[in-house]
Amino acid sequence: MIYVDFRDTPPLDWRGLVRSFLLRTMIPSLTHADLVNAAYKWVLNRAHCGVAFREFNTANTTGEIPDVIGFGSSGHSVLVECKTSRSDFFKDKNKRFRAIPSDGMGSQRFYCCPTGLLKVEDLPEGWGLLYVDAKGRATCVHKIYKGNTDVRKRALTKNMLAEHGLMYSALRRLHIRGRIDEIYDPKPQEGIPDDQTNGTGLHPGS
Repeated sequence: MIYVDFRDTPPLDWRGLVRSFLLRTMIPSLTHADLVNAAYKWVLNRAHCGVAFREFNTANTTGEIPDVIGFGSSGHSVLVECKTSRSDFFKDKNKRFRAIPSDGMGSQRFYCCPTGLLKVEDLPEGWGLLYVDAKGRATCVHKIYKGNTDVRKRALTKNMLAEHGLMYSALRRLHIRGRIDEIYDPKPQEGIPDDQTNGTGLHPGS
């Protein structure tokens, strides 16, 4: 008969096991693409942005490729980084443009994840948080500004050159494809100019 001495066996991490179980069973199973699509819609509809880009790969000095970035008038920009796991979120902190926030894009910045994956206390200073539910709908659960006026007062220091390079690349691609002249036309349906800010300098949103 073989006897096993369990006295030197390290105790089980019950809290870790319970947390792992809850993460697998309660948090919506969403892909990175699901999160990006939800964040893209949120930026255009709720973040004072009139135009946005998804995973737009351009050359810049920092190597940052935003999952979603939107732009409004008067220098307003919103960056969203999408994370499907906590390990991916913590790895993100090691990137140069996270370690040096002024090297990053976005006067407002958000992380986006499946509901419950990240908590407000996990966030770097100045960042907001979006949750995406099982139906693919994004909801803002934390932001550092309140209303149209405060969104500018609480703007983060950002890398304007990187943002300029991204927008230049987008316009350059339209030019190469012979479609740049389309920007001179009014909106196809409304027939009104694109800058609909009602005098606030910001597009509708909350």
